[in-house]
Amino acid sequence: MEVNNILNKVILIVSHRRSGTHLTIDALCNNSEYFNKRYLTLDRIFDGHPSKISLDDLLQNIKNYSIIKTHLNYTFNTRIKIGEISNLNDQMDYNKREFLDNLISKSKIIYVYRDGRDVMVSLYHYIKELKDLDYNLDFFSHLQKQLPYWVKHIKSWINVENILKVSFEDFAFSYNETLEKCFNYIGLKLPGEILNVYGAISSIKNKNKVYRFINLLLTKLGFKPRLSAIRPRKGEVGGWESYFKDREKDYFKEIAGDLLIKLGYENNYNW
Repeated sequence: MEVNNILNKVILIVSHRRSGTHLTIDALCNNSEYFNKRYLTLDRIFDGHPSKISLDDLLQNIKNYSIIKTHLNYTFNTRIKIGEISNLNDQMDYNKREFLDNLISKSKIIYVYRDGRDVMVSLYHYIKELKDLDYNLDFFSHLQKQLPYWVKHIKSWINVENILKVSFEDFAFSYNETLEKCFNYIGLKLPGEILNVYGAISSIKNKNKVYRFINLLLTKLGFKPRLSAIRPRKGEVGGWESYFKDREKDYFKEIAGDLLIKLGYENNYNW
């Protein structure tokens, strides 16, 4: 494949859903002219994606400093679709496997993670807001359905060597330093004047249509950063506390308490 020759200048943004995928994409794109503004979605080349494309379609759009996003785990054996894990092995032809192997070995990979408790809350609202899905689960049932895959996703990527790992909270509390770390990893120089995308995301009020219209107008006029997320939320850190009662806490600790400590979100199980 000819495209393999430029994969070393491709940035692969990897995350579990609702963990900072578009925050990272927008932070890069709004602070450099090098990046192609239209990101590519790797997951679209697999059966079951609602906007499936062929591998050739994806390859035709890869250029220097293209950004490709994915929610797949490291082995690329499974993907998540609204809580259902489907096996990709049956769908993986030789050309796709060859491309994925080259993508992993040559591209710059940024893995973005987030406190799993906030991920579960954000994902809960995201799924409920999808117009084509009747999601009637209570939050605890949602947690039981979604949390095991979050654990699997984190564990599949967090120990991979030679990739950059940053957290949603890094952007929230140390935006400039985190962006600089990303640019250094990619091999680009950070601009003198930095545009803080996290601040723009945090100001969005989803229910206020007038506010959203004004925000869109300011974006087109160049006064606001372009945000690529389909359904951006407030980007709140620690919002999980309003949703986790004793039952939710006990379940989370059982399934992912050790991982929460490993990632540095807690020091022990006493939360």
